[in-house]
Amino acid sequence: MTQDILTILGEFIQSCPTPTIILDDNLKIQTHNTCEGFFAPNIPAKSQPILSLFPLLKNELEACLKQNTVQVIPQIQLIDSEPDKYWDVSLFPIHISSFNGIAVQLNDITEKINLKNVIFKNDKLTSLGLLLAGIAHEINNPTSFVVGNIDPLKKDVEDLISIIKKYNALTSGSDAISQLKEIEDLKNELDVDYILQEIPTLLEGIKEGAGRIAILVKDLRKFARPDDKSVKKVQIQDLINSTLTLLVNSCKNRIEIVCDFGETPEIECIPGKINQVLLNLLLNAIQAIPDQGKIIITTRADANFVKISIKDNGTGISEENQQKLFQYFFTTKESIGTGLGLSITQSIIHEHGGTISFKSKAGEGTEFFIDLPIAHNFKKS
Repeated sequence: MTQDILTILGEFIQSCPTPTIILDDNLKIQTHNTCEGFFAPNIPAKSQPILSLFPLLKNELEACLKQNTVQVIPQIQLIDSEPDKYWDVSLFPIHISSFNGIAVQLNDITEKINLKNVIFKNDKLTSLGLLLAGIAHEINNPTSFVVGNIDPLKKDVEDLISIIKKYNALTSGSDAISQLKEIEDLKNELDVDYILQEIPTLLEGIKEGAGRIAILVKDLRKFARPDDKSVKKVQIQDLINSTLTLLVNSCKNRIEIVCDFGETPEIECIPGKINQVLLNLLLNAIQAIPDQGKIIITTRADANFVKISIKDNGTGISEENQQKLFQYFFTTKESIGTGLGLSITQSIIHEHGGTISFKSKAGEGTEFFIDLPIAHNFKKS
């Protein structure tokens, strides 16, 4: 009887458009379809234990059997030999006559994931494009300061070298006194005391300008670098400060930034993605303030989450638009908006196991609330 059931199931799953496997209650393969040639290289003969092929499914397979419930595992890499391939997996309990088992259905979502990554990168490039003029201006200021100090520093050094050469040319004998007088006259003419005061000032200015350039470049690289998917422990305040560095020219003489940072632990996250979240939200806040205004950034923590609030006193969001805020391609900024920023922001936060919400009133401003888990808690999206 069991063999008849397996024959029927085997014939049925041949019509399935995605790879499908039938397991018995010992989690051994009983039959499968030949969809897309998926099983030819990867699935050997009947009765092969599925966990030897897909060990990452262990918990869900056991739960499907014990709890008799459907299990869904999104965006999983099943096969070590295919590190860039992603699958959505669904497990369905089967109880037909004397046969108990599981139907495993796999859906290749690699193309979807690749497209999503392209969209994320395009959003990042769009944000960088909006900031580019301001960043160039911020780099140009300290660069001009460095360049402006080099010429007077060069002249001071040349004057000191000319005095040192005079000392090196000193000879013993009766002429030494007249030579020393010449050196003293030269020192007075060049105003050595002023040179000795000016050189440290010029060097400090060059150091400060170069330091400001280094900070800008460092923070720009954090945001613009190729996607690093590794999870790291970071302070959320450091990510906020590095993002604000890129936005300083957008706010200058117009928007007051108030940072109310409470004591928070490090969080486990992908820093480049959280930087993208912060940049999207802060850019939106800046663009929502037409003239003078204020943005308040607050950080707090509880036992499990670091909580971030970004509040502006800009134009606010109408009730009608609030319903569409996280939809792909929805924007109220037709000339500069792509409609991707907030939907990507939400996706990144959900991927980290966090939440995002907001409150807003037209004409009174908007406040976004983000909760990010302290411990690694990534969800597949």
